[in-house]
Amino acid sequence: MYCYFILIESATILDLQTESKTISFYIKNFIQKLFYPSIIEEVLFRGLFINGLLAFNKREDSANIIQSFIFGIVHIIGYKELSIVILLSTSIQIFIGYIFGKIYIKTKSLTPCILLHALIDAI
Repeated sequence: MYCYFILIESATILDLQTESKTISFYIKNFIQKLFYPSIIEEVLFRGLFINGLLAFNKREDSANIIQSFIFGIVHIIGYKELSIVILLSTSIQIFIGYIFGKIYIKTKSLTPCILLHALIDAI
């Protein structure tokens, strides 16, 4: 499934150079932008970080808290200065990362996390 989205990414880059901007281009681009970040972030944060921390004998709760803080901090890297809005946004990202981590730990599957992440990104 993940290879499919990598192929879509490659195809979209080629389409930018060759395809005229038709409705099918915009639909394909929307679907790609909706799922690509959610797949990458869920595989990285929930899949790799949680499993990596568990491999180092961290408890599930500790691993989830650590990955959720890293998830939140990564979302503010591009900002030049801190403000109350950025801090609130970061705390929301940390909370979302924590909830997604709990879902991953309970289900042992990235699929619900990816779908919820894509839904949030769509909103």
